[in-house]
Amino acid sequence: MFLKAYFAIRKILDKRGVGTVEILIILAVLVALALIFRQFIIEVAERIFDKIRENADKAIEGL
Repeated sequence: MFLKAYFAIRKILDKRGVGTVEILIILAVLVALALIFRQFIIEVAERIFDKIRENADKAIEGL
């Protein structure tokens, strides 16, 4: 997963002087933020999927 993100970032930046160290720092910050806000992210995702399920159930009942 990290390798895909790494290569995606490198492709986006298109070799304009951004080195491996800078990309690794960016990835480390993103991982740290994900770990810090892990519970919040999980709760938001659960709420979103609950609403999707509710709407899907309503749509199926309407058929």
